[in-house]
Amino acid sequence: MRRPHFRLAAALFLLGALAACELRPLYAKSDAAPGGTAAIESLQAIKIGSITGDSSYRTEYLLRNSLLDRLNPRGEPSRPGYRLDIILYEFKEQLAITSVDEATRTNLVIAARYRLIDNASNAPVHASEVRGITAYNLLRADFGNVAAEIDARQRVTRELAEQIRLELATWFTRPAVQRP
Repeated sequence: MRRPHFRLAAALFLLGALAACELRPLYAKSDAAPGGTAAIESLQAIKIGSITGDSSYRTEYLLRNSLLDRLNPRGEPSRPGYRLDIILYEFKEQLAITSVDEATRTNLVIAARYRLIDNASNAPVHASEVRGITAYNLLRADFGNVAAEIDARQRVTRELAEQIRLELATWFTRPAVQRP
């Protein structure tokens, strides 16, 4: 026996649930600046501050460049509204151990704890942590291992920069009353 009323009720419930959702585009037009977009303008007002931690200088350099490309490809702002400070944590994890105790694969794990600081009040307004993991094969040739590690480091820093950009863009699109 079919129940048409049940199907109708279920369809109406789902339609009501979808109507209750408030979906807004991440890069919606700003009322304050009709020509631009709210999230993009806010991201372009961020100056990359210090990047420190227990990682290599190369990792800090790669992350800074990836963030500059994603936040403001035209260069750092002349009058930044925000400063982004980052602390990096990095470690390698040996995988795929052979019978003679040699690793044939390595995970490179980099975590970035960041704080967005309002330059007007010099107070932190948002903080979070992102983590990236990538793996690479270990070869018998030292040069091959160095090249594989450099490539892995570039991949993971691009991933971290993208995660930070998305988190900040999402934070900027939230109404001011909902921001912590």
